Amino acid sequence: MQEFSLKTFLLLGIISLFIILLASKLKFFKIEKKASLETLSFFYPLFAIMLFLIIPYFLTKHVILLIYRLTSLNTLELQTWAQVINGLFTALSFICLASIQKNRVWKLFFLKRIKLIPLFLLTLLIYVISLPIISFVDYAVEHLTYALFGTFTIDQLAVRFIKSVLPYPYLLSLAIFATVILAPFCEEFLFRGFIQNSLKRLFGLIPTLLITSLLFSLIHYSPSQGYANLPLLTTLFVFSLFLGFSYEKTGSLLAPIFLHLIFNLVTILRIMALYSASNTL
Repeated sequence: MQEFSLKTFLLLGIISLFIILLASKLKFFKIEKKASLETLSFFYPLFAIMLFLIIPYFLTKHVILLIYRLTSLNTLELQTWAQVINGLFTALSFICLASIQKNRVWKLFFLKRIKLIPLFLLTLLIYVISLPIISFVDYAVEHLTYALFGTFTIDQLAVRFIKSVLPYPYLLSLAIFATVILAPFCEEFLFRGFIQNSLKRLFGLIPTLLITSLLFSLIHYSPSQGYANLPLLTTLFVFSLFLGFSYEKTGSLLAPIFLHLIFNLVTILRIMALYSASNTL
């Protein structure tokens, strides 16, 4: 962790405040009311959460055990394939769940038909707006955690996993597929698709965004990281607010999937760049 710099802190804070004020002035954060459409029943998020929790511990686990018995794959290879298989099983189960009542759920997930290029550009703009704000929160909470508990921020488990496969191109390719494609698809279907759409009818938009973001951050909690969870979970909470906003702003689940994809991809590219730079020294 870098030593605390008041100059960096103030610079990130000023940039974040400027972006928020400018975006508010331009009414960028204004969300148009969607066309009248029934929200989801609680059957969907409850069943989706159950699938999200059960698949890794039962279905994926047994498939990996079978692969272990039939092949000579090492532990790292098995871990990588577990990420891919778990993502594929989860994605397929969510697609099936969303298809139960003909096209009603799909229409709710993709209320507006927007061309992909304008949607992607809007998502990219949301990412650019969110980046300095997320960086400011991360910087502030990271140093506050260290000041209060003397705990350095450690890498998230997913980041450590990516670093472990960097020397192996084919494992890295699988890890990128799981992290950049499958994870955003599955997590956005669960949190923005099933959970956010169900909670809105009870709590309204703003409380729903807060609750969904809290759940999203908590799902990434790791007991092994101790107090180092605080900067990670706080950052993910803020990021999740932008994910929820992007869905409500566009009316399409593709927006938070794109935004999540960009966030994960940039993180992996940064890890790869640092790894490459360290090997050239």
